[in-house]
Amino acid sequence: MKNLNNFEYVVLLLLGLILIAGCNRTEGPTTPEGTATYSGNFSLQKSDDDDDNNANTKIAFVSDRDGNIEIYTIKPDGTNLTRLTNNSASDVTPAWSPDGSKIAFASDRDGNFEIYVMNADGTNQTRVTNNVADDNWPTWSPNGRKIIFQSVRDDPRFEIYIMNANGTNQSRLTTHSGGDGRPSWMYGNKIAYIREDAGVQEVFVMNRNGSNPTRLTNLGEAAYDPSWSPDGRKLAWAAGSGGGNRLDIYVVNADGSNVVRLTNNSVIDQSPSWSPDGNKIAFASTRDGPWDIYAMNPDGTNVTRLTTNNASGGGAIDDRVSWSPFLDEEGDEDE
Repeated sequence: MKNLNNFEYVVLLLLGLILIAGCNRTEGPTTPEGTATYSGNFSLQKSDDDDDNNANTKIAFVSDRDGNIEIYTIKPDGTNLTRLTNNSASDVTPAWSPDGSKIAFASDRDGNFEIYVMNADGTNQTRVTNNVADDNWPTWSPNGRKIIFQSVRDDPRFEIYIMNANGTNQSRLTTHSGGDGRPSWMYGNKIAYIREDAGVQEVFVMNRNGSNPTRLTNLGEAAYDPSWSPDGRKLAWAAGSGGGNRLDIYVVNADGSNVVRLTNNSVIDQSPSWSPDGNKIAFASTRDGPWDIYAMNPDGTNVTRLTTNNASGGGAIDDRVSWSPFLDEEGDEDE
């Protein structure tokens, strides 16, 4: 998990290659996945129509469609494309707050990557870290009071830090010679993250205070982008080999059992993010050429393309997906 200059950092971030230095396809998992019942901070009201069930949600992602890397949102059917940030820098890794009112993200608009928070409509963009080193990959605690993120501020390799949502009381959670990054906080007290050990990246989990780091996966391939299901019973992530030229999405139970491969491609599928009802997983993929956003059932079936990025200049990147909680008409979470 070496530190990189800003140009390399943006490119590798969006291609899913930050944490390491180093096409025929079929769809569907090895075995079918069941659907769990949510027991966390908000109720899941399942309907017979999954699309209707998630209609009052949004998917945030990053895109270069207008010339540089900015944050956008769409509805789960791919409609209502809305640009939230607009500057000459790179705005990346959006993460919805649990109540749907805020989005945390990273930006190098002030010289290096720092953590910012904005309202769900893109207003009131506020910097909450201020360090000469890069801070990135924010994710919220289940109650919305804390943000964890990765940083190279104390080490040339990424480690995980925690702070209050307003940026105060920053402290380090992990210390590992190989580096720790890309955290995902479960609806409970567990944090999933990527740890590099002896040149291999796998998914680990730890307690919210950084204690008891435990290896969850053991594929022997580079792991990226862990994402908890809304009920905390499953975790999706991307894994692959070939220097990141091929990645597929997997799901595993929270105890590490029942690893299921959801996609099987000779391209890159990464950045999975669950819908709030647990019935869909959005992700980024190069399966149709450019990077675009897709959604599928949690068993890997019914893959649907949501975006089509025709950006000129060889970019065409839609990536780094974050699915919102259920929202009311003003954009906040339903009560």
